[in-house]
Order: sequence, then C-alpha cells, then structure tokens
Amino acid sequence: VARGDFSGRLQIAGDDEFSRLADAFNDMSARLNQRFHLLKTLGELDRSILATPEKTVVIRRLLDRIRDAVECDEAGVLDENRSLRKLLSDDMVQLIVFPAIVEEKLDSALLLAYRNSPGEETEATNAGRSLADRLVATATSISMGNKLYHQANYDALTDLPNRSLLHDRMDQALLRATREGLAVALVMVDLDRFKDVNDSLGHAAGDNLLVECARRMQGIARHTDTVARFGGDEFVLLIPDLPRAAATTIVDRIASTLSNVLADPVDLGIRKVSVPASIGVAMFPANGSDIHELVKNADAAMYESKRQHHGRYRFYSEEMNAEIQSRFEMIQELGSAMEKNEFFLVYQPKIDALTGRVVGAEALIRWASPRLGLVSPLKFIPLIEEIGLECRLGQWVINTACRQIADWIASGNEPMQVSVNICPAHFRSSDLVPDVIDALSRHRLSPNLLELEILESSAIGETEAIHDALQRLRALGVGVALDDFGTGYSSLVYLTKLPATTLKIDRAFIIDLQDNAHQRAIVGQIISLARVLDFKVVAEGVETGIQADLLVKMGCDIFQGYFFSKPLPPESFLDYCEQSATRSLTVSPQ
Repeated sequence: VARGDFSGRLQIAGDDEFSRLADAFNDMSARLNQRFHLLKTLGELDRSILATPEKTVVIRRLLDRIRDAVECDEAGVLDENRSLRKLLSDDMVQLIVFPAIVEEKLDSALLLAYRNSPGEETEATNAGRSLADRLVATATSISMGNKLYHQANYDALTDLPNRSLLHDRMDQALLRATREGLAVALVMVDLDRFKDVNDSLGHAAGDNLLVECARRMQGIARHTDTVARFGGDEFVLLIPDLPRAAATTIVDRIASTLSNVLADPVDLGIRKVSVPASIGVAMFPANGSDIHELVKNADAAMYESKRQHHGRYRFYSEEMNAEIQSRFEMIQELGSAMEKNEFFLVYQPKIDALTGRVVGAEALIRWASPRLGLVSPLKFIPLIEEIGLECRLGQWVINTACRQIADWIASGNEPMQVSVNICPAHFRSSDLVPDVIDALSRHRLSPNLLELEILESSAIGETEAIHDALQRLRALGVGVALDDFGTGYSSLVYLTKLPATTLKIDRAFIIDLQDNAHQRAIVGQIISLARVLDFKVVAEGVETGIQADLLVKMGCDIFQGYFFSKPLPPESFLDYCEQSATRSLTVSPQ
C-alpha cells in the first residue's frame, strides 16, 4: 500500500480481532484501488474529450476501464445507436441508470448492472455519476463544436454558407470538374438599389429583404448547387457538375429564372418593394482555372451587367456573351416576324422510289430577318415555343402550304400532297383541327392533299387531346405521318393503335446504311412492319445513290434527301417536277 499498490490482500484465517482487522484492511485497499482507478479513468476521459471529442472514442474508453473504476457485473452506454437488449445479460437483477442530459434533452445513459445488489450503493452511484458527467461533457463539446463550425461557415442573418465555406465547396467542385471533364458555373448576384431600401425603410427592412432573396435563390437551386452570401447584398450561386457541351444553355436558363424570380416584388410589411438584381456569370474552365479568377471574372461580368442595364445577367466570356446576346436579339425579332411577313416556306421534293417522279413535298419554314439575315431553323425553331408562338406559326404554315397547293393546281399542275410539321403544343390545343378545316375550305382543297407530321416520340407519348386530334384528322381524310421514326423507342403495341398513314424513317438510320449491317437490318424490319400495318414508308436524308439502291431493294416507297434535291422555293420546285417527269430515275430499282 505504501508503494501505491492496492491490489495486495491479507490472508489471515480465523475469526478473531486480527482477522476482522485484516478484512477491514482488505476492504479499504479495494475501495482505494477503485477510487484511484476511477480518478485515472476520469483523467483519461477528460484528455480524450479535450483532444478529440468523438462520442464513440470516449464511450469505448469508458467501457474499457469501468470495471476497475466501479463495482458492477456489467456496464454499457445506451444512445441512439444501441439498444438495452444488446448491452446486458438476461441474469442481471439490478440496474442503475445515469442519464446524460444535454440542453434539456436525453443524449445518452450509463448503465451499471448487477447480479446481486451492490455492497456499497452510494459509492457506485457517485462513481457512475462522475462517469456519466463525461458523457455530458462529450456531447456538450460536440454540440459546441458544431455551433462554432456553423458560426464560422454560415451567415448569421440568412443561414447561407459564407465565403469561407463557399471556397471549400468551389475547391471540391473544381477538382471534380478537372478529373471528370465537367464544367462549373459561378453566378454572382448583386441587388440593385439595396442601399435605397436601407436608407428609406431602415436596416430591419433591408435584413428582411436579404432573407427573402436568400430563400428565393435556394428555391431555384438544384440540390447539388450552393447558394452563399458573399457579403453585404452580394450572393453567389455555385453550379457544379455541368456537362461541358450543354453548360451554357443550362446556366443561361438558370440565370434567366433567377433574374425573373428576384425581380418579383417583396412584401416587407411596411410596403412592397421591387429590387431587381444584376447578375454575372463565369464558367470553368473557359473563364478561369481557379477560385480567385472565377470570382474576379464573375464580378466583372456582374458589374458590366449593372452598368448596361439593371436587372439583367451577363456572361463573362465574349463568345458566350455573343451567343446569349444573339439569342436575346433573335427572340426580340421573332416577336414581330410574323406581322412583318418575314417567314416563308420552301418545299423539298418527295420521290417515288420506283418511278423517280415527284409525288409530294415537305413544306419547311424559313426566316429572312432584315436585320439578322437568313436565320437557320436550328436556331430559331427552339425559341418559337419559348415565346408562345408555336400555335400561331403552325396555323400560318398550314394555311400557306394549302394556298401554295391551290396555286399550283390553278396553274395547271397535277395535285400533289404536301406535308407540314406540327408541334405537339398545336396538336394538344383545341385549334388544330379547326385550323386545318378552315385552310382546306378556304382554298377548296381535298383533305388528302395535306399531311401533318408529328414526332414519333410525341405521338407515342400522346395525351388524350393529341389522340383525339389524330383521330379527327384521319376522319377528315388528312394524312398523318410519324416523323423521325425509330428514335422515339416506341412500343409496337402503340404503333398498331395510332391513326397514322406514313412512317418517316429518321436520317440517323440512313447515314451509315451502306457500311452498317445492323442499321440495314433495322431499316429492313421497319419497312416490313410498315407494310404489314399498311403504312407508306418515307426515307429521310437520302444522300447517295447506294443508299437509294439499298432502300429500293428493301421496299421503301418514297425518298427525300439532298441526293435528289434540297428544299426549293415554289417556282424552282415546279421546274424540278417537270424535269423529273421527263427523265427516268438514275438508280436501278433492281
């Protein structure tokens, strides 16, 4: 005992005063031994809590030492991850529970279990309480660490990530983008005239405005994006993991939505205010290779946006700016193009596969803008729906095509069918069938001279409105063609139910027809299926005589493509028809 070893025990037989003294001495040594072990365990736990306040580490160390520090048969710690049944044996008769309460909530509990009642319950209770206090200290330290982390990395007003956490997430996004060949967008947002709100309505109103703007930005962000408060009235939207080919389009759409959302009036209680935002965008890798360069360029784009016009957004890259500016100008021009008669139709001949004669045409829309010149349909067609012009333009195309058919007939030419492309929105509207009836009636045409083309994917995924429109058109005698057939992954069951007359095989199947045996097999099966279902088959994109030869052998009905003719103005189309009538097809039908 003098040397500090309390494990030794006196062995004295008998029942006299010396044996009773020895028992008392042994009991004292055992208690001292437990107390020293308890103090040692408490010290180790305190050092663990200060060094690494991880609950699992502290619990493991506590349970490793507890049998030396406290008299018990079994011990355990009950928390959200462990159940009582897993901790203790079934033969325990007494259990002392020491709850660890943190911020008025039960965080965990220390359990001391006994097969027989403990000899000195007070000491066991005091020791257990001291050990349970370490569980409280661990949980408190973790909670405090979480609070400190939150305070260090999140904005106190809006609870958005602050500049420090934004930089960490940008680091991760750029590393991932470099490794996987992705793009990252940094969108800088600055509220216009925010100072006026603070000065006129007070800082409390200004704070409420910032909180509402933060909420709106989070509402449009994807779950992988980060919305951060950069400072003052500046916010940042980090958009990671973008495919490089589509990054500009995706970010343009997000920036446009963000601009519109932030421009909506905000009710501050005192009054409603409208505070639009100037937005600048920088892209990785096009506009910078690190955080500082991206922030600098996004900031420059934002100030350029603010300088030119409040409430707009601007890309840093001049190339991107040119693209976005061109798109914006095109939308402005499209709004009045119809009233100014800037649209016109050209007609691509459809050639009978056996005779080589022109048996029809596809009407294709073109746009001649006085300011932009001749604009490619690939550029302006996607914008038509965005500005809500698709149904009006569809009506114009139907009427113009019907008028052209009537003019050709009036000039003494043989009647021939003309097909026009109709967008899904026009099919879904209630106007399509009346528009067709009106155009046919106005120009006194037989319905079979008009064919409407609908994308296969739109027809197969048809709504009730589209199916009803298709049925009514077929009942009138108007032709219906499934355009781009083979690219919509359609079910053959749906195909048997569609009220269509023609399948147009997409050009993607024609391009490699000569060299790709798989494509030849697919095209052959499509043509065979079409014959069984009584569809005509039109092959789009025929560009070589070899392709035409192969398609003739497969039983294709009609060709359409640059091997025969590009789309032509109405007068040139008539000339082509006359020439085709006087010559035989150069491609052998054998």
